[in-house]
Amino acid sequence: MIRVLADRAELADLVARHSLRVDEGRYDETDRLFTEDVVVNSPVGRPTASRNSSSW
Repeated sequence: MIRVLADRAELADLVARHSLRVDEGRYDETDRLFTEDVVVNSPVGRPTASRNSSSW
């Protein structure tokens, strides 16, 4: 149970850090928050470039 709570806290922190960067227009810093194999799903679609691409 403690592991579940710790994981939940980590995810909440990740969402907060990502949201802050997006709200402040610091999009170029958001890729540093995720692993190389991140999968992004959005209401407007999925990115077509890889994470390492400048167009991501």
